[in-house]
Amino acid sequence: MRYQSTQGFTLVETLVAIFVLTLSITGPLFIAQQSFTSAATARDRTTASFLAQEGIEYVRSVRDHNYLSNEANWLQDLGPCVGGNCTIDSSVATYPTITSCSGTCPFLRQSSTGLFGYQNGTDTRYVRTISITQIQAHEVLVDVEVRWTQRGVTRNVTVEERLFNWL
Repeated sequence: MRYQSTQGFTLVETLVAIFVLTLSITGPLFIAQQSFTSAATARDRTTASFLAQEGIEYVRSVRDHNYLSNEANWLQDLGPCVGGNCTIDSSVATYPTITSCSGTCPFLRQSSTGLFGYQNGTDTRYVRTISITQIQAHEVLVDVEVRWTQRGVTRNVTVEERLFNWL
């Protein structure tokens, strides 16, 4: 009995080996790509959530400042936001600048120190819109929406809070 020895791989064996190798490489690469996309989405959503909460804090700060200054109108300086859309920029001074924005509010900017505002820095993809709806004489609904576009899809985060007149 004579045994034949094979000297190399056939073309079919080579193609099967390449196919198996390709499958074993593309699976983990696909999972890694999905992980990067999910991480970027989570980063943007977290940033938008913080920016929305910051908008609520600015409105609360103005309300508290009015109370401590014995202002007769507890919504003093928040006029552009009541019944409309506005932006609040705290990066320009110690007291926030409140500006009405009819239609679309401008993009937030990020300074070299990482702070967000409207005056200094480079444009970001985030747009923050603040609106205040009068519920009763002593109660308002503050609505802050942060929008951004990611991969051609517009996403948003909205935070609402009710504020009351302490007086």
